[in-house]
Amino acid sequence: MTEAERLRAVEELCLRALEMGVEERAGFLRDACGDERMRSEVESLLAAAGFADSLFQVPAAIGLRVEAAPEPGASVPAMGQQIGPYRLLERLGEGGMGVVFRASQTEPVRREVALKIVRPGLDSALVAARFSAERQALAMMDHPNIARVVDAGTTASDRAYFVMELVRGQSITSYCKTHELSVRQRVELMIPVCRAIQHAHQNGVIHRDIKPSNILIATTGPDGEPVPKVIDFGIAKAAGNPLTEGHAGFTQAFDILGTLEYMSPEQAEPGGPGVDVRSDVYSLGAVLYELLCGQPPMAGLNLREASLTTLLKRIQEETPAPPSQRAGRGSIRGRAVPAECDWIAMKALEKERERRYESPAALGRDLQSYLDGLPVEAGPPSALYRMGKLARRYRAWVATAAVFLLLLISATVVSLSLAVRANRAEQAALAERDRARLAEQRARTERDHAIKAEADAREAQSLTLREKSRADGESATAQAIARFLQDDLLARASPSAQAGPAAAPDPNLTVRTLLERSAGTLAAKFQDQPAVRASLEHTIANAYLDLGLFPQAREHAQQAVELRRKNLGARHPLTFASMDRLALAYRSENQFAAAEKIWQELYEHRRTALGESHPDTLHSMHSLAALYRSQGKNAQAVTLYERVWKIRRQVLGFDHPETMRTANNLAYAYLFVARAAEAAKVHEDNVARRRRVLGPDHPDTLQSMSNLGLAYENQGRYDEARRLLEETLATQRRILGGTHFSVLSTALNLGRVLFGQRRFEEAQSLLREMLRVARESGQEKSPVALTMMNNLGLYYIDGQRPELAVEILGGALAIQRENIGPEHPDTLRTLLNLGNAYRLSRDYTKAEQLILEAVEARRRNEGEDQFATLH
Repeated sequence: MTEAERLRAVEELCLRALEMGVEERAGFLRDACGDERMRSEVESLLAAAGFADSLFQVPAAIGLRVEAAPEPGASVPAMGQQIGPYRLLERLGEGGMGVVFRASQTEPVRREVALKIVRPGLDSALVAARFSAERQALAMMDHPNIARVVDAGTTASDRAYFVMELVRGQSITSYCKTHELSVRQRVELMIPVCRAIQHAHQNGVIHRDIKPSNILIATTGPDGEPVPKVIDFGIAKAAGNPLTEGHAGFTQAFDILGTLEYMSPEQAEPGGPGVDVRSDVYSLGAVLYELLCGQPPMAGLNLREASLTTLLKRIQEETPAPPSQRAGRGSIRGRAVPAECDWIAMKALEKERERRYESPAALGRDLQSYLDGLPVEAGPPSALYRMGKLARRYRAWVATAAVFLLLLISATVVSLSLAVRANRAEQAALAERDRARLAEQRARTERDHAIKAEADAREAQSLTLREKSRADGESATAQAIARFLQDDLLARASPSAQAGPAAAPDPNLTVRTLLERSAGTLAAKFQDQPAVRASLEHTIANAYLDLGLFPQAREHAQQAVELRRKNLGARHPLTFASMDRLALAYRSENQFAAAEKIWQELYEHRRTALGESHPDTLHSMHSLAALYRSQGKNAQAVTLYERVWKIRRQVLGFDHPETMRTANNLAYAYLFVARAAEAAKVHEDNVARRRRVLGPDHPDTLQSMSNLGLAYENQGRYDEARRLLEETLATQRRILGGTHFSVLSTALNLGRVLFGQRRFEEAQSLLREMLRVARESGQEKSPVALTMMNNLGLYYIDGQRPELAVEILGGALAIQRENIGPEHPDTLRTLLNLGNAYRLSRDYTKAEQLILEAVEARRRNEGEDQFATLH
């Protein structure tokens, strides 16, 4: 038997043994193992997996890929041993892959940390990859409720380790029981846990083993405030992150990983649809369930005596009773489990994941609604329930209002009675007085009419003179512009006008060429007509913006601004219009500070002079939101977009082009704050509206379709996303041409989908072709081109082609440092990716230099305790 055949046999025996009870397993192994060595290997693996004496806790080692057993004689590091700058003080625990120690760090700072090192003998490629994946997953986190990674390395014997923040505390269930916390206090502890898991999802990591022992409660401050800390990402799964998707350290197909009591039905289904973020929602619901009633939802199923197959089937099919029906007496201080908590827990524990909360953030929001006395999403949507919640929340106000209402009714009755009496007495006097006033009013009206008629005559004469002057000016301007379009711009398309000693006629002259040949004549041709030249400069700037030629657009917009400031004044509406075009050109070239200065000035002036609901003010707000999105200030962008969308729906209606444009940008921004489901919903509605109002081939409709495809990709709906993006890309190429920046953006989205479908060669080929188009059309420094370069570099890293990754990421980094600054979040992200590329190519010196540079930048920008240190 070859070694490979022997390993497969050991793996099969382990899986069969896992389906048996403890007593049955011993006899099975004695009869089935061919020799003592094979039996020893199987028993070692079962012991490492935690199945030596219990089936209740299912650790990371369960799965169709069985890891190598520890080698005989492999030793655990001794207390007091020095590993790098850390001295081992105490052994804290041992898991499926590693041993955790409390250690002391002496330099560069003195502190105690937790050091996790690969277990002796578990040095297989799969174990090393899983261990590296846990380290990578934790390093990507930067959240106060997730234990932070602070260092990583290898020992002198080449065993991997990483160093984490030392969390001193109890598990969340033990803490609640020890301190006899009320239902409200327990819910308050769960909310930051939901936020921590949401942060992990936003960084592309699904935990998959959320349970009370992986949520520790540390106490801080003089009053011992409890702070939850999520630990142990040892069996985490990548969720759409190019750095970890498909990584060997993550779970392979058909693995069953997790802890049975808190495992979601899809985790318990070998070969099933796989896990997503809602699997963690289920596990959070299981922890919440145990906090509410003192026992996990799967308690009482006789797990120790059943086979693994039976247990998994029960997890998939059996629904537990609500927590309120299983709460033990005295288990929670205060009154019984509220109905809202029952609803929330049972919604999180739905067997069909489509019926659960869409994310940990949604679960956390519903828990907060319960604490705030607001209606919860999981509750019955009856009007009586919601009115009751509002009345209980504002009971003092309701009681006060009732008293005032009673007083008002009483006062009204008395007042009406008195008024009737007084009214009769006053009627006679008022009638006489009114007759006298009527006569006086008639005389005054006749006098006012005469005065107004005289004033109207003077105003009409003045208005006629002003209108004639303005009409003459507009007529002269219109005639000059018409002559320019006819004699300079359009005439250049004729072969006779193109002919000359240095050039041959071009019958297929493009709009871009016409603009370039005509724009340079403006200064000389309209030297004495600044208003005409300003209008033409503004129009040409708009044309260049539509063509994606941003440097040329900036040049002509600057000329329009200077001319209109000089001739019309700094506050004239036409000056503002040209300033807006200049700011848009700056933003398109990544000159964010210059763009923000102009748009902020326009917004403040328009809001003060015109009001927040004026179209010009809303336009400035919309432009600022787009700028925040370009700078990575996603929360600010979403807040501002939502304000603009609300006002435009009220003032303009849902189908107005400006309202639909805001909806498109808001939905796109939702993707960057982990609200993919909301993004898809808004995009779907907006695509339908734009198809109906603007037509299926309108550029705005195609942009919404492209963004909807990206939203589907974020939800893992790859087939739908690919069909939609391929249709959109073909139509955009037909309508806009192959070099338009919208075509590049849709191609970028399609590349993400192809990579998500593991069609690596197609994704790389598409991005390489689009980068060539971007360079040839002068768009190599645009945000979409830089994102393409970054994604392509990540694809090369994933495909083990470090030399290509170094080349493409190095080019992107140089452009970003020059255009958006060395410490912009996008620049630092490229810096880290380039460091990983060098590490993959074994140039560790260069890798360390780049990664440390990024870490130092984050320390300066985010503070000592807020950056994530990558290995």
